[in-house]
Amino acid sequence: MSTSKTRVLIVCYDLMDGGSPRVIVNLLNFLDKGAFDLRLLLFDDRRAYTLRYPVPTRVISIRGGGSLRQKISANLRAAIAIARAIREEAPEIVLTSGGITNWDTLLGVVGRRRRPKIVVGEHGAGAERLRKDRATVGLQRWLTKWLYKRADRIVAVSEGVRRSLAASARLRPDSCDVIYNPIDVEQILHLSMEDVPHPWFHRNIPVVVTTGRIEPLKGFDCLVRAFRLVRDRCEARCVIIGDGSEKRALQALVRNQGLELEVDLVGYRANPFSFMRRATVFAFPSLAGEGFPMVLAEAMVCGAPVVSTDCVAGPSEILQQGHCGMLVPVANEGALADGLLRLLRDDNLREQYRSRGAQRANDFAAARVAARYGELFNELIDGADVSSSKPCGAI
Repeated sequence: MSTSKTRVLIVCYDLMDGGSPRVIVNLLNFLDKGAFDLRLLLFDDRRAYTLRYPVPTRVISIRGGGSLRQKISANLRAAIAIARAIREEAPEIVLTSGGITNWDTLLGVVGRRRRPKIVVGEHGAGAERLRKDRATVGLQRWLTKWLYKRADRIVAVSEGVRRSLAASARLRPDSCDVIYNPIDVEQILHLSMEDVPHPWFHRNIPVVVTTGRIEPLKGFDCLVRAFRLVRDRCEARCVIIGDGSEKRALQALVRNQGLELEVDLVGYRANPFSFMRRATVFAFPSLAGEGFPMVLAEAMVCGAPVVSTDCVAGPSEILQQGHCGMLVPVANEGALADGLLRLLRDDNLREQYRSRGAQRANDFAAARVAARYGELFNELIDGADVSSSKPCGAI
């Protein structure tokens, strides 16, 4: 293997709150700086996360969204900008972080005789089935089928994502590596020790905590309805951390359910970990495949007993099929309420999940995960077989 540094260009939409940006920030912080010359390309320079080390960064100032025509235009402009960045930065490896970054990077190198190795990161599974914009879903599926077979490697963040991708994009199940998302365990533990400026955590009353973007697929409406059933049978409180397009609707639902004194939407918090550490139970009510929901692993690091919906991909693997936390059916407020009540009432079960979850979370430690990415990069550059998998390609 060459002793010179391998230049790696990492493509991410932005560094705002969300799973993919947290993955990218943790990789940038923990990848071996002696082995890799890291560069970052962002579609949008909005940031909620900071890097420990300075990383040369390019911003192409392109946002997605809008009509189908606007989305197509944005993708084409992004592909051209990424192609230009690849020419000028001359990376040996390009790592993408899901969705639009995958498609546009692969579009940008189509037809190029000399190009870097492309590693595509796939983070989600199953959410497209719940989207109403079927034209966009159709375009996304077509792009995935056409482009992903041109990647040098695909990294799925869970086995569930690998299976879902193989089915939707007609890729062989063994054409992808599975590398779980990296969690900065030490930083989370440090932040979790900060005080929580909320009166409910200073009383002898159990508190259910959840966090995430308040969007339809996150299932917070189901949680509120489930908590209405909990409140009728057990004194408890619920804190929802996050902002999003459905926040006003969720606030109205809280009022309609008569829960204004028991459910508090506290908005975005830069440090949700102190809440997690003091939670009696952490709830994850998602309706769709999350791939690898990082908040579950982060809550486990903080020692929070977890109850989660068993959505398409991610939770069952993180919780080891219920060994490290409770799994309940998706979109079933009665089952979610029963799970919450069982954990709220059973001190021994909470302690079991607390201990098992903290131990399981070490499997996702950022240094360990970044080392696996480093191995993958080195094997690609050396021309070795990255794993026992066959090359990417359509069935």
